[in-house]
Parts: sequence; structure tokens; C-alpha cells
Amino acid sequence: MSRYLIALTVILLVFACNGTGHDDRTREVQAGPSQNGGHTFSAGEPSPHAGLTQDTEPAHPDLHAHSPGMAGHDDSANNVTYITEYGHIEFIVESIGTVGIFQGESGSLNGNIDFNSNTLEFTLNLRTLKTGIAMRDRDMYHTLNVEHYPTARFTGTFEPAYNPASFEKQPVTATGKFNMHGVTQDLVVEGTLLNQGSRVILEAGWIMNITDYDIIPPGLFKVKIGEELEVQLEAGLAPRFIASSP
Repeated sequence: MSRYLIALTVILLVFACNGTGHDDRTREVQAGPSQNGGHTFSAGEPSPHAGLTQDTEPAHPDLHAHSPGMAGHDDSANNVTYITEYGHIEFIVESIGTVGIFQGESGSLNGNIDFNSNTLEFTLNLRTLKTGIAMRDRDMYHTLNVEHYPTARFTGTFEPAYNPASFEKQPVTATGKFNMHGVTQDLVVEGTLLNQGSRVILEAGWIMNITDYDIIPPGLFKVKIGEELEVQLEAGLAPRFIASSP
């Protein structure tokens, strides 16, 4: 009888060691000090890595901050200026005494926009203007005196400030100086800016009276043209990083 009692006691002790003891060790791992600064994380408490993706700075913060569509960001080490990838300008002028219009265009419009300072500058080599007729082009270059005044230039500021979060056309008004044929005049131009992600598209237009720039309305191809030209332009500009001076 005593042998049976001893055997039963041994079985109960073995069961207790394989059950209750294992649960105690498990609780000690869960509730004991962690390896991260000795703080204990209880059930339901956020992990130290929760939200790491949202709160951690990107691997290349400058590139992220200046990615296309983020114009206007200021950085102490780098500034970003948007430079023309392409630029197209055309003019339309009515003839006098006849029914018809003349058109000229150039795909060589160059410029830049700084969204930090809301400034812009565009230039055009007037020798790149073409009307589609070589004789008319020669008359036009003679009238504009491209040998002495080969470049037309606009510099100014614009408002309101560009909104990089918007992907709708944003109306802007540029105010500045336009120089052509050796004459500089104040000029206000209405236009739009459109964020396309990889670039910003500028569209603008105005009516120019060529006599304001001491240009005599010529007779192009034996046809007298008017004094006013309708000017339209489109430019696609992409970001370029410029290192600041130390």
C-alpha cells in the first residue's frame, strides 16, 4: 500500500513541474525588463517601433523635400530652381488692308522659376523665330535688328505663391520688365502654373504693341502688318538643385 502512495506522489510532482513551472517562466519573459533601455512593455502598450515608417525621416531628406511638386521648400544647404525642359512661343499678327494673319514661332524659349522667391526670367533668341517663309523671316530679322538686339528678355515676380499640393491649373500674374529692340518696358502678364509631378507647366499670353519698343510696323512679304501682336507661350520646367555658397 505504501508503495502505491509513493508512486502516486511522484506522478503528482512530475505533473506539477511540467505545468505550473512552465507558465511562470513564460510570464517572466513577457513582464520582465526589455533590452531597450530597461522599460517594461505590458500587454496593450505600443511597441517601440510602432509608427516608425510615418515618423522616421526619409533616407534622403533633401531629395524628398525637393521632389517635383514640392517647389517652394527652403533648405539651408541646397536651393531648387525650375529650369526649362522645353519652351515654345508664338505670335499672331493681323495684316492691314487684307484678310489674313501672319504667325511666327520658336521652340527655343529658355527660362527659370524660383518658387522660394516667386521670381522668374525668360529669354528668347529672336533669330530662332520662324514664319514658314524664308523671305518673310529675313524681313522680320531686319525689322527687329537682330544683329544688334538678338535677345528678348522678361524678368519679374509673380503672385500668388505656387501651391505644390495642387494638381489643378493655378492662375498667376507676373509683373516685371520686358526688354526688346533695346527698349525696356513694364509688363504685366497673366498665366497659369500646372503641377504635373515631374515638371511644372507654365502657360501665358499678352498683347504687345511693337511701337512701344521703337519698332516700325514692317511690310512683310509686301504686306503691311499691324502694330499689335498676340503672344502666347508654353514652357515645361523641371527642378534643378543648386548648392548654396558656404
